[in-house]
Amino acid sequence: SLIAVRASGEDLFNDKDNHVIEPFAPTQGNFLNGVAIGELYDDGEQYLVSVTYSGANSVYCHKTSDNDGDGFPDLYWKKDTVLIKSKCSPIISDLDGDNISEVIVPSKGNLIIFEANGEIRNVIMNLDDSYRQPAVASIIPNSKGKQLIVPDGKNLNVYDANGEKISNYSISLSATVSSP
Repeated sequence: SLIAVRASGEDLFNDKDNHVIEPFAPTQGNFLNGVAIGELYDDGEQYLVSVTYSGANSVYCHKTSDNDGDGFPDLYWKKDTVLIKSKCSPIISDLDGDNISEVIVPSKGNLIIFEANGEIRNVIMNLDDSYRQPAVASIIPNSKGKQLIVPDGKNLNVYDANGEKISNYSISLSATVSSP
């Protein structure tokens, strides 16, 4: 589970017992990475994306609001998949420029792009068999969206919002890249 506290030491949610820090967003599995917090729909609502590894292999997307009054952020979606073996942090970013963000989950040998609603848009497979943190940036002039920069062995590969490799922007290096 994730735990969140205010600067005063109080629980962010679930202040039923001031002597016990309660879980912020209940999950199953272990975390070996950070979380992503950001808007999905350009409407001011914040979402928290976390990825578990070892056992559950799940992506959780919680709203940061508690509309159902249970003392926890509301679960927006959860996806279980064998493709997820993530030791890197997820990313929330509007890749295609439509004002709706995508969720990017780096995984061992794969990169999974989820739509804001949790549906899988694309899976970039057969990356080198290691854990590398990708980056998101606007590196192509006059492009509507952003690009993914993905370390892959001795290459920095660039992909568009649909997960298609943009070969003329990819770079081969003489040493292995750990992260951009």
